[in-house]
Order: sequence, then C-alpha cells, then structure tokens
Amino acid sequence: MAARADGDWLSPADRYTPPMVELVLVKAEDVRPLRREVLRPGKAAKSSEYEGDDDSRTLHMVFKDGKAIVGAVSVFHDPRDDLESEVWRVRGMAVAPDRQRQGIGARLLSAVKAVVEKRGGGVWANVRLSALPFYSAQGFLVDSNEFKVPGLGPHVVMIWRPKP
Repeated sequence: MAARADGDWLSPADRYTPPMVELVLVKAEDVRPLRREVLRPGKAAKSSEYEGDDDSRTLHMVFKDGKAIVGAVSVFHDPRDDLESEVWRVRGMAVAPDRQRQGIGARLLSAVKAVVEKRGGGVWANVRLSALPFYSAQGFLVDSNEFKVPGLGPHVVMIWRPKP
C-alpha cells in the first residue's frame, strides 16, 4: 500500500503509474507505419517514404512503449539558401493518436534540438497550420507565408536556432 499526502493509503488498484517510454534510433522502415497512420491516413504506403530517408546523415528517432512505437520524427540534413549551411529538417513528426497530448511530441523535439545543438546549425520544418501552436510552444518561429501542400493542406515554414 502507498501513502497519499493526506495520510490515507491507496491500494495498488488505485495507483496509476504512466507507462515508460524509451527514446531509440531506428531505420526508416520502422517509422513509416506511424507516419502513414497519423500524417497520411488513407494514402498509399509509398506516401510515407521520404527522399533522404536512407541518407547516412538522416536520423529516425522514436519513442517506444514496450515494442510499440508511439512517437516518431526524422531529421534530415537539408540546407536552405537563406540559412546557415548546417541546417536540419524535421519531417514525419507523428505521435500515435491515443498517446497525443502526453508530452511525447515535445520530448521528440527536445531530442532533435539536442542533436542539432551538437551538430551545429538550425532546424526547419514545413508545419501544418493545425500544428503551428505546438511548434511555437517548442520555440519554433514562423518563417514564411502560408502555402498549400497538395493533398495535405495549408502549411508554413518554421525554424528553430539554438541560443548563442
């Protein structure tokens, strides 16, 4: 039995411990099913394959709960003319629908930012308008006008740079 702050005791059935998740580097094929489920529902499996997925500099990070992948993000070396040469792109950011709003996405982006700080440069992403508040809360800034991605809707480019 465990004690509560008010001195009452809780039975094991009354206690809740959130599931542990583990950050793991994986191969591109491991992130594609979640990408498809969350970002490309109803589309062909090929739509979740991105150019550069298999580049040696690309990282695919996931959070696993046991064997299940509950969050995924890919980080590509993808310079932009208007930013420094060491620029990384976030793509395929996805969290399982039943695990959204539990901090998994924020933790994935924290891992991305830690990697980028070590490698140097900044990060950019094409962000759906519906995800703009999330990325803003993680320190990303809007860097473009709104544009449409065919079949996916309105987006903006957002960037993040480490503090000097």
